[in-house]
Amino acid sequence: MTEADCITAGGTFYADPYSCIDNVCQLPPPDTLCHLQWDNDSPTWYASAYTTGDQQGNYFNPETMCNCGGNTYPFLLSQVSGVFYDFGGAGSHNVMVHIYSVDPDSCAGPGVDLYSFGPVTITDFYPNEAVIPMPEVLCLDQDFIVDFEYLDAGVCVLWTNEAVASCISWLWCNAVSPGWLPMEQVWAGVGYHMIRADGICNAGACDQGDECNLQNDNGAISGYWSGYAASDQCAELFDPEDFCDPPVYPYNITDVELPLYDFAGAGTVNIKVKVYLQCQVPCNGPGTMIYESPVFTVTTFYPSMAH
Repeated sequence: MTEADCITAGGTFYADPYSCIDNVCQLPPPDTLCHLQWDNDSPTWYASAYTTGDQQGNYFNPETMCNCGGNTYPFLLSQVSGVFYDFGGAGSHNVMVHIYSVDPDSCAGPGVDLYSFGPVTITDFYPNEAVIPMPEVLCLDQDFIVDFEYLDAGVCVLWTNEAVASCISWLWCNAVSPGWLPMEQVWAGVGYHMIRADGICNAGACDQGDECNLQNDNGAISGYWSGYAASDQCAELFDPEDFCDPPVYPYNITDVELPLYDFAGAGTVNIKVKVYLQCQVPCNGPGTMIYESPVFTVTTFYPSMAH
């Protein structure tokens, strides 16, 4: 057997064959991974003016911020994160995540909404960082802005107190002025939003290849078990080599579908999707976890499929 290479936050794995040694996986070479961060890890400020509909974002340029040897694009954005402050004391808040283009440069502010997802429920607040994996493969060929839009009041991303470059941190705060403004125009002499991102330069996962669906069952649903409760998990083993024509790897998981049965009649259920590598012997159960989604609220149940 050969050892697998695992991308921990990208929902993508590489293996040849689909196995790894002792349930321990090795990351790709360091120069292909890129952590994007402007702030100096010293939270200083917040504003209670932020409320529902307001937004905070940071501009990132992988070409200048990553050590990728000139091979930056396509850039696979694997996760975004932020240090949120729950100044309202609610204990949880919902946000939308936006990835905006910049055109012609960062001083033009957020442009086209390239990709959005949510609502995402945030429960990790200062001093902790809330990490949000991207729910599907997102490949970028340009610089971009990561932005959080607040779906309820009482929360914002903290920012630092340090010398800053212009046109990096952006905000939309209706209490200040409707519309996009660079941070330095609103609060002179302050720092950067504590918004970060992670990704992979020149990512092979961005070559989508041929579609290959993995399904072990015959589609004939015949039963359920009412013993499942909160925190329980249900897993199934898939080996792409059993379903797909070669070359199989890298195999990109773009969608998960399942027929959830609402036997309690609640109407909604919150779930997380996790991806584990199956290492060594299949009957040993799940190995290294390489992906964990944010919380999704599901309202689609059997006979329809939830995605």
